[in-house]
Amino acid sequence: IKAYLKGKSHLPDRQQFYTHLFPEDPLPDAPEEQQQVIRKKTDRVIHELKGHLEDFLLWKQNLEKNLQREVALLKVYRDRRSPELFWDQYRKINRLLDRTYRNHNDFFDAKSLVEREAYAFFDVAPFPNRHEKLASSLIHLDAYYCRTRLVDTWVALMNQMLLNHEISLDGVEELLSLADQCAYRDDIIIRSYARSVRLYLEDGINRDSMLDIFADLKAHIGELPQELALGAFNLVSNHLAILISFKGMQLPEERLRIMWFGLENGLLYKGGSLSFTNFSNIVNAALEAKELDRATSFIDDYQDRLRPEAQIPT
Repeated sequence: IKAYLKGKSHLPDRQQFYTHLFPEDPLPDAPEEQQQVIRKKTDRVIHELKGHLEDFLLWKQNLEKNLQREVALLKVYRDRRSPELFWDQYRKINRLLDRTYRNHNDFFDAKSLVEREAYAFFDVAPFPNRHEKLASSLIHLDAYYCRTRLVDTWVALMNQMLLNHEISLDGVEELLSLADQCAYRDDIIIRSYARSVRLYLEDGINRDSMLDIFADLKAHIGELPQELALGAFNLVSNHLAILISFKGMQLPEERLRIMWFGLENGLLYKGGSLSFTNFSNIVNAALEAKELDRATSFIDDYQDRLRPEAQIPT
């Protein structure tokens, strides 16, 4: 709303705004009357939007306060050693989280906190048939937390390298220690990103380390859902970019091998199509590796997979 009111050139003017909102309402012929009608109706819409925004912010604030209150009450029942009240409150909070907070940014943090409270209280007053589920839930939530934090840390480190902007590394050692726990050693995302963060901090990224992480991905690609496979592939691509762009290495065979792997495993497609950038990168990688026949066959075999708007220049 503020950007619109300031008259940013890339946003629609009031008349376009009006036409979009009220397509069936004709405007008067006189220009002055047109402007009056447009301003009156659009001002009313903006006023209503502000009201909705204020309602949303209030609702969000109440959500957070409500969850804090319910968790505080759970802790009170824990301290009182009141099993019946504790487990009733535990069930209530889980219903609240699943119903209201599923898409909220703090869902997994809150869920993890509640599960930890329940797991700790289990020794005081067991909840029937729940102990194994609690342990499994904690591992799942911790894995999600660890995976997300490691990816965020790696992205921050890449931004630091690209933008020369120092970032805070508070908590990174604790995060890496969590990643080392045996429960997460089979998680390729946690394993690969934790190793990459360590290598970056120790200035140890080199060709061999990149190929080790790539080999790990190739060995487990069949076990990963597409989203996680793409995350692991992007990590390998980041290593390759660091070595080529920042360390000045020439790695034509490795570049082609990695890009071809992404192609064969559907990791370079978006909406079933190849972007012109990925298409040309593969051609260039093949040419740099002096594999002219592969470059030619790739163009013949995959040009139909280009997005329609990119097929003409090819």
